[in-house]
Amino acid sequence: MGASLAYAGLTMALAQMFVTRRLIPKIGERRAILLGLTVGLIGFFGNALVPQGWMIYVVLSFSALQGLVFPSMNSTLSKQVSATEQGELQGGVASLQSVAAIIGPPVMTQALSFFTRVGAPIHLPGAAFVLAGTLTLGSMIVIRFFARNAFPRRAA
Repeated sequence: MGASLAYAGLTMALAQMFVTRRLIPKIGERRAILLGLTVGLIGFFGNALVPQGWMIYVVLSFSALQGLVFPSMNSTLSKQVSATEQGELQGGVASLQSVAAIIGPPVMTQALSFFTRVGAPIHLPGAAFVLAGTLTLGSMIVIRFFARNAFPRRAA
């Protein structure tokens, strides 16, 4: 488990160092967010369903591109408020991340516990990843359909 977490961190860092700064200006922030979320969605479901442990490393190599989401989202949000409101925005984002960091682990461990216990309706050790993928899909829907006005139109 520790090796896969270290590998995930390394691949995400490499993606941020070498891919993010080159790709986002080419495809735009909205597309980068949607691409990162799509890759994350595939990665979460991939993690949930791999039959062999070594396959996690293949999934993690691919899913490192989900690192496109936060810088693009942060940039997009920053453009929505004035310079005098940046501190409030960043504080609000940090607060939401903290809430997610508090709520996420118990929710995910309960999903794991429920779907791996004796008598579970379905035995699914990857249930936490399925839940993460489902939440990611919800994020994609919000970005795709409800947050359109947050992104400037590109000139044709």
